[in-house]
Amino acid sequence: MLAVYAIVNGNQAGWSGAQTLGLLAAAAVLLALFLGIEARVRAPLMPLGLFRLRSVATANVVGVLWGAAMFAWFFISRSICSSSWAIARCKWPRVSAGQT
Repeated sequence: MLAVYAIVNGNQAGWSGAQTLGLLAAAAVLLALFLGIEARVRAPLMPLGLFRLRSVATANVVGVLWGAAMFAWFFISRSICSSSWAIARCKWPRVSAGQT
């Protein structure tokens, strides 16, 4: 959650600001602490040995890349479709709200 908060507020607080860098560092420390604890306990919440299986590791990497590509496409397509360049070249008819 700290990493998400840092990324969401990065533009407002500044990407090289103390708040953003501090939150990202705290998130990295907590992730390392979680992985260290999970590697040592007898019954972990997330067995780290699963990532040694090639199919599981590949599925996780593909899932992360797919999600990143999907959200990038949503951002880029919204930016392109709302630009004045795209609006000026639209070939479909414009319909106002309430018009049938």
